[in-house]
Amino acid sequence: MAKHLQEPTDATPRPASRRRTIARVLTVIPVLVAIACAILSHSHVKSVGGTYDYLVSDFPGEQFAVENVTVTPPEIATVQSVTMRDDGSSVITFTVGEDGRGAVMVGNENGGMMVEALSRGGILAVDGSFTGWETVLTSLVIVSAVSGIICVIAFLLLMRDAWYGYEMAGYAGFGLFFLTQATWFSTIALTGSATTFSDLMSGIITIADHFVELLMVPTAIAAAFVIVSNIALTRHEGRGLTNLLGVLASIAWIIAVVAWRWLDKVAADQMEMTTFLLLWSCGSLMAVIIAYGLSLLIGVSATAWLAARHRPSMPRDYLVVLGCGLRDDGSPTPLLAGRVDAARSFMAEQVAAGLPAPTIVASGGKGADERWSEAEAMTRYLEAQGESCRVLMEKSSTNTRENLAFSAKVIARDALHKGHLANEMRVAFATTNYHVLRGYVYAHAAGLDAEGIASPTKLYFWPNAFLREFVGLIAARAVPILVSLVCVMLLYLLALYVTISGSIPFL
Repeated sequence: MAKHLQEPTDATPRPASRRRTIARVLTVIPVLVAIACAILSHSHVKSVGGTYDYLVSDFPGEQFAVENVTVTPPEIATVQSVTMRDDGSSVITFTVGEDGRGAVMVGNENGGMMVEALSRGGILAVDGSFTGWETVLTSLVIVSAVSGIICVIAFLLLMRDAWYGYEMAGYAGFGLFFLTQATWFSTIALTGSATTFSDLMSGIITIADHFVELLMVPTAIAAAFVIVSNIALTRHEGRGLTNLLGVLASIAWIIAVVAWRWLDKVAADQMEMTTFLLLWSCGSLMAVIIAYGLSLLIGVSATAWLAARHRPSMPRDYLVVLGCGLRDDGSPTPLLAGRVDAARSFMAEQVAAGLPAPTIVASGGKGADERWSEAEAMTRYLEAQGESCRVLMEKSSTNTRENLAFSAKVIARDALHKGHLANEMRVAFATTNYHVLRGYVYAHAAGLDAEGIASPTKLYFWPNAFLREFVGLIAARAVPILVSLVCVMLLYLLALYVTISGSIPFL
């Protein structure tokens, strides 16, 4: 028969922080690379200067000499040569000098013409063209590629150590987003599709649009599947708001895409410039938000799927079984029985491998309409299956967070009785496959370096689980997600400003 003990209460075990430390240190690298690239780009642009040709067509057929061209003040540019073209126009070649703003006078004995000359760190010349922008493109490739690669490395490190959770999901989403940016910038650089700085700015503005368009069909198929799965979920589990999350998310996605397309269409039909620019900017930023959200959703979904497929290494000292409700007669529901069976299967594998049997921690309190606690129901179920394992009962928890927080105290106290430190104990938790990622999140919050054991369930549970974890990721990592999104949006706004105004601020 299963031997069970009542719940002891004591301090929570010390959290394992090594993986978080590694991940956070890694995320500093892209910031340092971005700062270095910004400094190098600015320095290169300032030192490039540049030689520019300015076309003069006001006096066709006349040959001008260098002395016919006057630059005021003279330090902003130097006239190198004046050349007549076959069509009768003339080309003045300038070398840009110091920063400043001035004028160029071109004249002959019959009159002259005045043109504005701009020299902003060798960026903007008299003909409105830019130089040094290739360095900006190179920097964008480097920064986005390094950011994406670092996120992928952090993701793989956490996966190798089975540290599944919102951190890992965030790195997956960030990695996808930044590698997409890097691929686009690299394509621009390798194909030579951008021949001017304006081409580069236009390329930046359309990255998110292309990303959303690329995923339009797969996302539409996924949304349809989510709606169908939610219909099945509500038929079996009721029409609660949580069970309709997939339908609500699909509707929100449809509204966002329609609004994005509508803004683009209305902007294209506008004749008034201010309205056009406002709508165009809003449409571009909406595409950024949609692309960013899709990246994080894909990251969460991939992490949840990998977490459910992961099998903990052996041996394990404790197996925590997470409660999830009882039948009217007090017996475990099929979902809860599946979790207990998953723990039993793992325990049998460990014993078959010649290792000591782990202690089961049955975790779950008593609901207002339940005859006894979920922990007691699980213990009865184990006894009915003829298990002779040692069982500790945690009978106070009412949700998953409490399941793992209170179980951590049970384990800490029990380990202390055995003369061990709590953080020396190897722990696993058993739950339903779609719920494993949530289990990791709360296990880490409770200070448990634990790994999940998944029990199978119906496919229609998965879409809502992915979306629920997506919401959880946004809530748990709101600050870094918002900071990253704002940085990307600022890049888009800068590109929009340069494209619209023809000038670069701060240079």
